[in-house]
Amino acid sequence: MHRIGLADLWAAVGALLAVPPKARPRLMAELIAQAEAAAAWVRRTGRAHPRYGNGTLISAALARPQVQRALDDPEVLAALILAAKAVRRRRLTQARRLPAQK
Repeated sequence: MHRIGLADLWAAVGALLAVPPKARPRLMAELIAQAEAAAAWVRRTGRAHPRYGNGTLISAALARPQVQRALDDPEVLAALILAAKAVRRRRLTQARRLPAQK
């Protein structure tokens, strides 16, 4: 998965809000997995993945239905926290797998 920006997180939030709260953690995991699969596809083929896009979280998220709400909506904030924590967890897992750089 490529680097994450705020637009990636907001797109993920929009996708998360389109499903019931209990389904959101699973959807977030799917979005990350799809972005990673697309990034690997792009590295291999030089082209965007036909379903998941160019390897960015925003591309994977925008392939899903989106719901937009005000930033101060408690559900939006909860979805943003969920998305940020999921990305952080994934990045920490990746960092542990990489050999130490000198």
